Amino acid sequence: MEFPTYNSGIEELEKIESILDKFCPEKPNLLSRQIGIYKIFKNILSNLKFLNHINNGECATQPFATLSRMIIDNYSILYLISTYSSIKERDLRYYLYLMDSLEGRINLIEGFSKTVQNNSLIKDFQPSKHVIDHDKRAIKNLMAKIKTDQLDEIVSVRVIDKRNWKFDNDNHKQKERLSWEDLYIIARIPKRFSKIVQNHYSTYTHGLGMTILYEPRNESFVESTFLLLSLLNLNIARILIDEFNLKPDKMDIDPQFVKFVNHQWENYQKWDN
Repeated sequence: MEFPTYNSGIEELEKIESILDKFCPEKPNLLSRQIGIYKIFKNILSNLKFLNHINNGECATQPFATLSRMIIDNYSILYLISTYSSIKERDLRYYLYLMDSLEGRINLIEGFSKTVQNNSLIKDFQPSKHVIDHDKRAIKNLMAKIKTDQLDEIVSVRVIDKRNWKFDNDNHKQKERLSWEDLYIIARIPKRFSKIVQNHYSTYTHGLGMTILYEPRNESFVESTFLLLSLLNLNIARILIDEFNLKPDKMDIDPQFVKFVNHQWENYQKWDN
């Protein structure tokens, strides 16, 4: 059997997308973790296709690496809230993930409005009070959901207060927050790739000095990235099949692709040997 290419993996994910699109309501309830998983998947798939587009235009390595890093981070979040640990913990992480973003938006709007209050060059700025009110209500609803489902009983008060969706549930490590490299390893990304993504890709993402020392177009970097993302395409398919209880044998998905999905899921560590 020939290992699925990056493009063939995207084609199979598009088939899954078309199935999930039929079941997603027009006005989805974002309190539903499954809806969150669906939307994260949609974002990842869109970016996978766009990465292919810019690569076909022979883009420089920096935008390629930056977009790749974003895709890998999004995939790690998808795995964390869909697959890692117990269902209760996944629900809690998802609610904290939303609360963290909502509070971030509130603080951003309020902070910016304070900086322009006496600025003569910006006279017409009005704080988006309706957005702030909406986000505060959403946070209140999420907190009520956490209390109702007794999810606050599985972590400390500090985890809830800090909206720490990356909390470490492995107590013997005595770590408060998982790093991105931790999340990569948790998400079945081979360790050899995890270290490179955390360090080397960040060089490009943050525009550090090494970016002007490298060649503008690094073909070996592009090829190795597409290999990693081809592996993640398989994992994404498995996550969606499990989460939404899909039946591949009753779908228009290539049976050989499904075999690779299951094999990669169980044998991802072989890439570290």
